[in-house]
Amino acid sequence: MFSRILPLFLSLLAVLSAAAQREVPRIDIKLADGITLSDLESSKKTWRRAQITIHAAGIGKNITDSAKVRGRGNTTWTMKKKPFRFKFDKKQSPFGLAKGKSWVLLANFLSDAQLNNAIAMRTAQLVGASHANHMIPVELYINGSYRGLYNLSEQVGLASNSVAVDDESKAALLEWDTYDGDPKRDSTYKLPVDLKAPELDDYVKVHGKEAAARYEQTLNSEVQKLTCAVLSERTAEVVDVPSLAAFYYVFDLTGNLELRHPKSVNVWRADIFDPQSKWVFGPVWDFDWAYGYEHTGAFATIDPEFDLLDGKGPQGPGRNFFRHAMRGSQDVCNAYNALAQRFAHEGGIDSLCKYIDDYADWIAPAAARDFDRWWQGRPDYTSLAERMKDWLTARATYIAEHPIGYVPTGVRAVSAATRSEEAPIYTLDGRRLSPGAPRPAGVWLQGGRKIVGPRP
Repeated sequence: MFSRILPLFLSLLAVLSAAAQREVPRIDIKLADGITLSDLESSKKTWRRAQITIHAAGIGKNITDSAKVRGRGNTTWTMKKKPFRFKFDKKQSPFGLAKGKSWVLLANFLSDAQLNNAIAMRTAQLVGASHANHMIPVELYINGSYRGLYNLSEQVGLASNSVAVDDESKAALLEWDTYDGDPKRDSTYKLPVDLKAPELDDYVKVHGKEAAARYEQTLNSEVQKLTCAVLSERTAEVVDVPSLAAFYYVFDLTGNLELRHPKSVNVWRADIFDPQSKWVFGPVWDFDWAYGYEHTGAFATIDPEFDLLDGKGPQGPGRNFFRHAMRGSQDVCNAYNALAQRFAHEGGIDSLCKYIDDYADWIAPAAARDFDRWWQGRPDYTSLAERMKDWLTARATYIAEHPIGYVPTGVRAVSAATRSEEAPIYTLDGRRLSPGAPRPAGVWLQGGRKIVGPRP
């Protein structure tokens, strides 16, 4: 454990040292073969060859290597200041982070959003969330053109610098997202489930069609078992509880309603073929619309005393899933409430506020240059940093003083459950029944609800 923490500790020391010197690293992307910036920004999916140089400003070593680069993002890709993804030809360790090939550059172009993701990822690190990303501020130049202040971070995936697993052929990283997910994988809540990694086309190339078919069949079955278990109050049997508690806390503290859709919810498992392997929630991602923005269109202005899952906000399937996952298991309630107490009263929120001060000071000159370039956001984040600290401190206190209570998911009695109902039927252990099979006595699951009734 210490061997994993030490490199992070050393890298954070370097980060704070650079912050004290008010230096923000620089990244230069030189596109190859006469490719222009307009060419790069004309297509999000087209990879372009490039040479990337990272001027580390004392945070690790400078790096120059060949790579490929393209756009990324959904709504953010439509904005003037574009986000990007790049992949080195060989693994690199920018700023002393874990070696990997794939990295992202977040534009943070939403008004006043330069602090959002950095605060969220630091929170994730403080609470021990699974494979928490790092946010390193950098100033980006493409073909010599200044593009502004960005965050460099790890590309979320099954990779050495993100979710590292022993055998990727057995692992799965899912993203629940209304943009790309397929609700057909989950008939319990209709969660939009996308297989983020491994990619099935690549799986076929490496392992063959038969193995890929077996993998996908197993994956679909295991996803269904997960959601059935949550609905039937058996979350702790299939989910790594500490990871769920930490994952949810980051969203709760920051007031990020995206999981209610859901959007950008990452869940992974080391071995979908092993019944003892549990689902792990994380890495957390995408906090552009957090801190009350979805309520007011501004950050840290809403009353911080609100429940993340109740009241105003998206009413998607993610809301019901997380209500059941967080409140339908006493083990989850206990883990979450203990975490909330520790963060509020044992130095967590104090460490976060100190980080916000350091980070806002660090990016100050670069933020001013970014504002001059785009006339978006603000040239100085000092006042917003103060407001964010006050808001987050009040919210941490509110969460600690309002512990999650165990609430049974409930049984909805239906006196006339018939074979003509279209939704598939599952037993409480996640086994799907064929249309002609006898109904089990007692309780079964259909259309995202529990059903009690006699055999039809």
